[in-house]
Amino acid sequence: MAALPQEINTFISEEGVEHLVSDVMLGSLDCAIILDNYGFNYDYSKMGLEAIPIHQDKMVMGISERLGQQEKIDLGLIKKMPVAYYSNEDSVYLKHAFINSLRGVVKPLEVLRVNSYEQLQLLVGSGQALSFYPQKLIQCLQRPVERIDYLPLKTNAEQNCEFKLIYKRVSKAPGLKLVRDYFQEN
Repeated sequence: MAALPQEINTFISEEGVEHLVSDVMLGSLDCAIILDNYGFNYDYSKMGLEAIPIHQDKMVMGISERLGQQEKIDLGLIKKMPVAYYSNEDSVYLKHAFINSLRGVVKPLEVLRVNSYEQLQLLVGSGQALSFYPQKLIQCLQRPVERIDYLPLKTNAEQNCEFKLIYKRVSKAPGLKLVRDYFQEN
């Protein structure tokens, strides 16, 4: 975001995917960056929105170092431990995305939302839960003091995801063309 051209006035709003999509549809936001293609892929064009992929990633699982050294997360562990995810509002998008990404291979014991990133990291680091993270993003945020290993799942289930820029197809918001062009070029 810091690399966007200076003439673009940015406003950062951290909301659930459902909230961001509705804010763009209602015109409260000119555009938003959302997670998509993880477990399911919505056809945003049916909502009058354009969706441009801006970042491709792969989901990995966070597991406490206390649970031993592993190369991949065994699916049996997901049956035994809760899987937590962070959302600052009551959103089930990430829960359903994670469950759908497993394509029926395994049903998690429980998938629960926590309302702060710090709480998520404490649960995972202390061995009380697992979680899922975009691999490239968590490499930027990872802190050694958290004692969390970020590992792929031992499965053939697709774990890729994309971050997409969404906006109204008919939007004439000033600066939107600059934002769209920037993300398409970079």
